[in-house]
Amino acid sequence: MKAILIDDERHALLQLQWMLEKEADIEIVGAYQQAAEGLSHLSRERVELVFLDLEMPGMGGLEAAETIAALDDEIRVVFVTAYSTYALEAFRVNALDYVLKPIDPIRFATTLERVRKSIARQIQEGKGASPSWGKPPIELFGHLSIRGTSDQP
Repeated sequence: MKAILIDDERHALLQLQWMLEKEADIEIVGAYQQAAEGLSHLSRERVELVFLDLEMPGMGGLEAAETIAALDDEIRVVFVTAYSTYALEAFRVNALDYVLKPIDPIRFATTLERVRKSIARQIQEGKGASPSWGKPPIELFGHLSIRGTSDQP
């Protein structure tokens, strides 16, 4: 699955990258220190997952999460922050999870499992699996076969 990271603290981005590089099924396609840059990336490329800080200069994480949901409500947002006081607000904007800094590796593994289960459930329900998960909607092998959600030509 494709992921982008948004955090104004460079060392936090590096830590997230280091932790995620160990995950064979996660491809980091962008890391940004400003929410606006990350949102710009989302307008150019579809991703399944965004790791997002809450407190950032300019656009904060809650506002960015609302914008992400408006762009594509199937993108999973995981907040990674030092502030526990925003947890209720984070879930109000449909965050999949909320991880506190410094990141505990065991807790982070639970978050990644939650992400994987969410995507697997989406695929199982036939709600627009991304190209990196599940069958592509169109195959061409000498003839054109177009599939819908039931996989029937």
